[in-house]
Amino acid sequence: MQRMHWQDAVTLLTGLAIVIAALFLRIPPPEGVSLAPAIWNIVLSGLAATGLAVAALRRFRDWEEVAQLVLGLGLIAAPFVMGYSAIRALTWLSVGGGLVVAVMALSVLIRPSPTSIY
Repeated sequence: MQRMHWQDAVTLLTGLAIVIAALFLRIPPPEGVSLAPAIWNIVLSGLAATGLAVAALRRFRDWEEVAQLVLGLGLIAAPFVMGYSAIRALTWLSVGGGLVVAVMALSVLIRPSPTSIY
């Protein structure tokens, strides 16, 4: 039986924090710009991170960590790809949350594999 990793608990809390912050931050959009696509992207990514973390906590599989890594990298790139990098609060939320998710996933993926002395 595989043991649980503390990194998945951190990812779970980070995903929840991303969702809550994106929904409750009152960010005034620049004139003529809709923040809805950016906020939806952040909220859905936070929910995905939370779901993947719950799945990894229930039963660990490497693909869940790979998916979390890809999700974290996507969150990091999103402000620049989707064009909302000028909105600092959303950029910090996306990049900061993405960094935490990606680093936690990477730290599990590069862990030394248990070796047997037999």
